[in-house]
Amino acid sequence: MSRLDGVIQHRCDIAARYHREIGHIVELQHEPDGFLSSRYTCVAIVDDRDSLRAYLAELGIETKIHYSLLMTHQEAYRDARDECPRGDKLVKKLISLLASQALTDLQQTRVIAAIRDFYGEPS
Repeated sequence: MSRLDGVIQHRCDIAARYHREIGHIVELQHEPDGFLSSRYTCVAIVDDRDSLRAYLAELGIETKIHYSLLMTHQEAYRDARDECPRGDKLVKKLISLLASQALTDLQQTRVIAAIRDFYGEPS
């Protein structure tokens, strides 16, 4: 196995664990059958994103917002803007969870436990 294959496999393992342990709490990226993602990000759709981010930050857990603005709202598309009500709602719920190949099992356990705690789920 090449180094890159190992990195991708580790990221896929991280995503699979998130699916197993918090997939019933938050909606996670779905990978269609027959496709393999590099899992560069692990994007979740969550309720009360800003409060969750603040809670995780208090615990020293970093999150990102990779998709803060819909394409239809970007200046480059000002002449092509169209209504996108579902996208407008969705973009406010997206959060990227830690998914780096450097993430340890213990660190991921902390992330999972914190998200479960935030939503009132037993760990």
